[in-house]
Amino acid sequence: MSINLNELVNSRPYTVGIRQNNTLGDYIYSSNSNENTTCLDLILRSLRGGEKSLESFLTKVGEYNFKEASNPRYLPPYQVPYKDYIENCPEGWNDLGYGSCSNPDYKGPCWSQKKKCEKKWEQIRNDGYWVTDRVNNFANCPWGYNGSRPANNGECYAGWGWTYQEWHARHYCAVSRGTWIPKDYRYNAYTCRMPGSMVDQKRWVDRPVFDWVERCTTEPPSNFNGYSPIAKQGWENSCGAYWPTKQRNIEGRWECSYGRSLQDDVNQGLVLDLGSADNYVAAFRLLLGASFLSNVKYFAFANNRMYVPKNGQLDVFSRKGDFQPNCSQAGPKVTVYSIDNRFYTRINQCKQINDNINTVNHNLETFENKPKKEKVFGWD
Repeated sequence: MSINLNELVNSRPYTVGIRQNNTLGDYIYSSNSNENTTCLDLILRSLRGGEKSLESFLTKVGEYNFKEASNPRYLPPYQVPYKDYIENCPEGWNDLGYGSCSNPDYKGPCWSQKKKCEKKWEQIRNDGYWVTDRVNNFANCPWGYNGSRPANNGECYAGWGWTYQEWHARHYCAVSRGTWIPKDYRYNAYTCRMPGSMVDQKRWVDRPVFDWVERCTTEPPSNFNGYSPIAKQGWENSCGAYWPTKQRNIEGRWECSYGRSLQDDVNQGLVLDLGSADNYVAAFRLLLGASFLSNVKYFAFANNRMYVPKNGQLDVFSRKGDFQPNCSQAGPKVTVYSIDNRFYTRINQCKQINDNINTVNHNLETFENKPKKEKVFGWD
């Protein structure tokens, strides 16, 4: 089915807006069509469809690996030994609950609630005795007298001074309830006898007796509450008590040889990543919007992204090998399509019609000497 030429012809006056890339995917503008109409939209309209109608221009070439994968071989299941660190306690130990484990027969350096006995040099008794001391029990000396405690006869003494004369000494002696002792104070110190007396006081004198004594203790259990498998492994290596060894079943798997990936080709510029496209219409818009592409023969889908070979050849995809579903590292499946030349024929037909109409409009504006409302560009 051909493009409806009347739809374009009857759109006069018709102008083409400024194009940033000047590609086959640029927008076209007409007075009786949506402003965002493209040649691709006109083709879809002429086909009376959308994504399904574009399938008529595509041929599925094949499905390939995202990453080179070859020589798949199946490895059967087998068993490997492993430490069962899920158990709370090492093998042969008693689970006391709350992460605690005991083993009284364990001889290693770590706690296991085993009994430990050792002899210690200790005091076994005290053969002390009482002694009697004569203790000064007199009241403290008054203010200004020498020292705070009186002599054993109860007397306190003070010397003469400009700021501390006899009347000062008498006053403070009386205030402290002492007895003033008359003397010739030209030659003697002021003297005040304090109330009290010397008393007998008993005190205990220690005389400890030592000997070797055997003492036994029960150490606490080891506690593994909150221990990770790595922490338990470190403990058993240090303490010489081990968790049980069990067998783990390893499922069978495929083993493949891997090589270069499609992303490597993108990084080296051999393949162009045009972006995300979740349907054929979006894919064709990406294709037409790439100004450096024209008449692309092949493109590929992988994880809803569109890829195009820079050299236009299929081998950049096919050399990754036919898709190997059992090779997990091969990545997503790469589905490659070829584009029929009929699609580009219709695109170029639309382009030619647009150029002709644009030329006519430009000439009409020049002839009528009308100011241009919009800068006009033709197709390259």
